[in-house]
Amino acid sequence: MNIFRSSHLPARDRAVVRVMWIVFFLNAAVALAKLLVGLASGRLTVLADAFHSFIDGANNVIGVVAIAAAAAPPDKEHPYGHRKFENIAAMMIGGAICLVAWQMFHLVTERLHAFLNGTVTTSGELITKDPIMLAVLIITLGVNLAVAAWEHKQGTQLQSPLLRADAGHTYSDSFVTLLSISSLIFGAASWWVDPLLSLAVLVFLLRAAWAVIAENLPAFTDRARLDPDEVDRVANGVEGVLATFGIRSHGMENDIHLDLSIVVPRNLSAIEAEDIEDEVRTRLQDAFPGLTLVAIHHSSKRPQGE
Repeated sequence: MNIFRSSHLPARDRAVVRVMWIVFFLNAAVALAKLLVGLASGRLTVLADAFHSFIDGANNVIGVVAIAAAAAPPDKEHPYGHRKFENIAAMMIGGAICLVAWQMFHLVTERLHAFLNGTVTTSGELITKDPIMLAVLIITLGVNLAVAAWEHKQGTQLQSPLLRADAGHTYSDSFVTLLSISSLIFGAASWWVDPLLSLAVLVFLLRAAWAVIAENLPAFTDRARLDPDEVDRVANGVEGVLATFGIRSHGMENDIHLDLSIVVPRNLSAIEAEDIEDEVRTRLQDAFPGLTLVAIHHSSKRPQGE
């Protein structure tokens, strides 16, 4: 599998990979700029912001590999396909955000410990004396916001939980950058300003991580993807369908699997019943674009208890 070539992938997956690579190079440039500012200023918030951006870039590479894996066709071991690899990658992004939060927690506690031991004091002049650093972070903030908005739009259009998760990570990166700017401006005023802002970043990161995990968890818990009442309404709109029962759905937003049974008149031939099933399947896939597999069973009566 060559992750640098995506010509073998379906059109939708090629588009997701293209977005991922564009975002990767932008993230790499932003991370490098923040790292240089963080090293020059010595601010914890700025350094944590840089680490966050580097993880953004690593997540993009993970995403490209995941898309290539998810695009593989069904096989003997994975009869329903490999689409959940995209959700797995999105969950890994949530985990990566948690790791950044954990690292930031350690940096804050180390700074607090150093102050209590008398090795940290208020330092230097306000960063407004050096506007170049401030300008660099403001530019990276603008880039982050633009990238996140564009990636989220692409994720919505392509029905990609991975792109939306990565956009959420980039939005959190923008918030971290905003606090980094605040740290540079106000951090020299007192020793506790930078750690306090870092704690605010930590809370935001944990919230962003939970949002990513909560969005992708349903794919692994087989939560219903379609409203049974809506499925019933569409199916009953087909001539010859007397009732429906046993409606079950699961999967991803762009790879939904549906099971249902329909009740048809007793006097129909097998061919006529199959024609009704085909029409129900067509109507359902038109009504629910993410529907990729529809298993329909027909019966002449509804079972007891259904």
